[in-house]
Amino acid sequence: MNNFTGNCFYNLMASGDCDMIYAENNWWGTSVESEIRAKLYHGKGLSYIDYDPWRSGSAKPVAVLEDPRERAAGEENALGGRLLAEGKVAEAIDGFKRVIAEYDDTEAALFSLDHLIQAYGQMDQGTDLSYLESVAQEHPGTELGALASEFVVRHLVSTGEYAQAIKRARQILTAYPGRTRNEYLSFQIGLIYLLMGDRERADEAFRAFLTRYPVDLQQRPDDLLPSLARIRLGLDPWGIEEKKEIIEIPETISLSQNHPNPFNAETVISFGLPRPVFVKLEVYSTLGQRIRTLVETQMKAGRYSVTWDGKDGSGREVSSGIYFCCLKTREKTLRVRKMLFLK
Repeated sequence: MNNFTGNCFYNLMASGDCDMIYAENNWWGTSVESEIRAKLYHGKGLSYIDYDPWRSGSAKPVAVLEDPRERAAGEENALGGRLLAEGKVAEAIDGFKRVIAEYDDTEAALFSLDHLIQAYGQMDQGTDLSYLESVAQEHPGTELGALASEFVVRHLVSTGEYAQAIKRARQILTAYPGRTRNEYLSFQIGLIYLLMGDRERADEAFRAFLTRYPVDLQQRPDDLLPSLARIRLGLDPWGIEEKKEIIEIPETISLSQNHPNPFNAETVISFGLPRPVFVKLEVYSTLGQRIRTLVETQMKAGRYSVTWDGKDGSGREVSSGIYFCCLKTREKTLRVRKMLFLK
């Protein structure tokens, strides 16, 4: 919200997160008129405020957007903003909740939710987590539901519930792919791990962030989040000289189908690790006999490929038939793939 008083002769521009500008004794334009218009960019269209400079009082909105629902919701938000400015926080909160309930399909509902969080910050009891959860549950698949969930993550971080915050953040990234605000949310996972003191997983999260949201920093040098992530990983902030390679980090443990398959000389087996772990990659016969251990070591997060030449642990070529490739951590089998060896 913006409030202007006195006389000023400036061009005025407002971004999309501004509900309304109240102008007292102000005017814009090149000619003296009884009604002066301030043109604002707001969400999906243009808003106009007409004001009679010879009459005291705030500017009155005469047309806010073309959609009447957006207009009504915008006026409700403007009122809530004024109530906040006057210290009437409880009344403002009621108004913002009313917009969210009655105009949940409008852009204004998103602004109301954002202002609601600001209002909670002025109250002793803080954020109403149950209300945010209800908004998220009642509006699945929408930006309103995603934003409510994002504010839940922020609340969990503020109360030190870091593991739950990371879990919720990952759920948002999965449920709302392609969402613009997910870029910051993905970066925030790394920050939360740092708050937990888990620097190894923080670095994994920052690598995953850079893989998921690649950007040409020489073309966009002011893009702050990628630069911060790269600094954390020991990389050049602008990508001019790499100090070490960025490794693609999968989100889950995976074992790909070997290729080629069937094979008669050798085959490549690929697998992915989302975190450092002790790994065993073994080949078994259909009778459950271990034929060969291809990998048995502690490994960092990343994607790996191993070649099997169709020989057992003694160097003898196995007979034609079906074999199973098993990916394990310690003694727990996680993934299995069937392979066909033909001489």
